[in-house]
Amino acid sequence: MTDLATQPVHRPEPDTAAAVIPAPEPVLVTEQQVLLGSAAVLAAPKVRRNYFAMLRARLTPSAGEEKHRHYPEHYAFIEDARMARMMDRL
Repeated sequence: MTDLATQPVHRPEPDTAAAVIPAPEPVLVTEQQVLLGSAAVLAAPKVRRNYFAMLRARLTPSAGEEKHRHYPEHYAFIEDARMARMMDRL
């Protein structure tokens, strides 16, 4: 990199006749492409819901769900007392 170029660097000029670029063919847009593009633009905005409304909707049962049936609890000491009384009656 310590050598200096003493001769001028000759760069050839580009030929203007060869640089002519042909015009592109016209683009054909179909009706379906127009409808698809307009449908994407005109899509309904997202519905924003409140956090608490979403939480309430998640925690409350819907109308179609059946409520859980209530079954009385089973106490073993009461059953033992019942069985003892029945055995005494025999």
